[in-house]
Amino acid sequence: IIQGTAIMVDETHLEVTMTDPDKPKRTLGFHTLIIATGSKANRFPPVDFGLLGVYDSDTIWGIDRIPQRMIVQGAGIIGLEY
Repeated sequence: IIQGTAIMVDETHLEVTMTDPDKPKRTLGFHTLIIATGSKANRFPPVDFGLLGVYDSDTIWGIDRIPQRMIVQGAGIIGLEY
C-alpha cells in the first residue's frame, strides 16, 4: 500500500508525494488506472437507521434476501448503483 497524494503526470504515470515526509516522491506507471477514493455513508438526520428495513450503503450488504420492493433515497453514485 502506498500512502500519499498523487497527480497525473501523463496518460500512463502518476507522481506520488508520500504521506511520510521522510520518503521521496515516487513515479508509478500503469496500463489501466482505477480510482477508488472510498466513501462513507451519509446518514440523513430525519431517517431512523435503527428501524428494521432501513439500510445505508454499508449495512445493506448484510440483508439475507432480495426485497420485492425498495426505495432508494439519494442521487449520489451509490444510490445510482441500486
